[in-house]
Amino acid sequence: MLKQIEFLDHSEANQIFNFQVQNELAKLKHNPNEFDSLTVYGGVNIEDQTRALRRGVDFFVGTCGRVLDHIERGNIDFSALKTVILDEAD
Repeated sequence: MLKQIEFLDHSEANQIFNFQVQNELAKLKHNPNEFDSLTVYGGVNIEDQTRALRRGVDFFVGTCGRVLDHIERGNIDFSALKTVILDEAD
């Protein structure tokens, strides 16, 4: 997989990484309604992401830029946050 990512621009590589995390979270589910997760990244309509965030999610995965965008818009409430995992490899 790394060889494929080498030829992608930074934005595309971030999207692939986020989808990989999302797919791994989905594998952890014992049933479809066990928990909700959301992947956010730029280049797509932010309104769909905003609606999902307002409904509430258990796991949130996103690129740095889009996460900051949601913070600035007031779409994310971290007051009940229990765990944060930050990964910025570049």
